Amino acid sequence: GNHSYSHPNLTLISPREVQIELIRTNTILEAITKKKVTFFRPPGGQFNSTVNSIANNLGLKTIFWTINAKDYLRSDTRALIENNDHKRDMLPLADYILQKLKPGSIILLHNGSRETNKALPLIIEGAHKKGYRFITLNNLLTK
Repeated sequence: GNHSYSHPNLTLISPREVQIELIRTNTILEAITKKKVTFFRPPGGQFNSTVNSIANNLGLKTIFWTINAKDYLRSDTRALIENNDHKRDMLPLADYILQKLKPGSIILLHNGSRETNKALPLIIEGAHKKGYRFITLNNLLTK
């Protein structure tokens, strides 16, 4: 899916710049995959009606996550979570995700993190042990 070309806050740039970001990324992804890009996740989840309209006009369905492990915030194998009192507690990344996992969950993880790479096999194994399976967004949205 499309996540923009240069990862800006799309709500802070002009509509034309948003369009250029998305078209440029679609062009590259489609050249590599030979498939039409159909999904879009705005950087940081930051969007507004203009960004949404531009994405829709380009045939992109905006998709968000249900579990944000916040793996981009830490340099170790722990994910930050917020309690009801808004204090931050720590749990290992895989444990945090597996506790939050529900049918239809979309997990937000980031590539390039050594900790995420270490946690991913544990997440996959733990999800399978709980009876979950991983499917594509297309399959999830058509169920």
